[in-house]
Amino acid sequence: MAKTSWNLLHLRKVRLIMGCILIGLSLLALGPLSIPAAAAQPDDGSILPFPPTRSASKAGQTIQESTHRRRIEPNRLPKGTPNILIVLIDDVGFAQTDI
Repeated sequence: MAKTSWNLLHLRKVRLIMGCILIGLSLLALGPLSIPAAAAQPDDGSILPFPPTRSASKAGQTIQESTHRRRIEPNRLPKGTPNILIVLIDDVGFAQTDI
C-alpha cells in the first residue's frame, strides 16, 4: 500500500510539472502582447495622469560620453484651465472622518 501511495504522489508531481511546462510554452507561443503606445493616447487632458516625458539626456559608458539636457515639460492643457485636485481615500478604516 505504501508503494501505491508513493506512485500516486509521484504521478501528481509529474502532472504538475508537465502542466507548468505546457503553460510556459503556450505563453512563449503568444509572443509579446501588443500594448498600445503612450503616444496613441489623446493629449488633451481627458486621460490622467499624463504619460511621462522622455529624458533629453544621453547616458554613455563614461561621464565624458554622457550629455545632460534639461527636460522640457510640454504644456498639455489650454490656457485658463482650472486647477482641480482629486483626493481618493481608500481603506482608511477607523481613521475615517466623522460626518
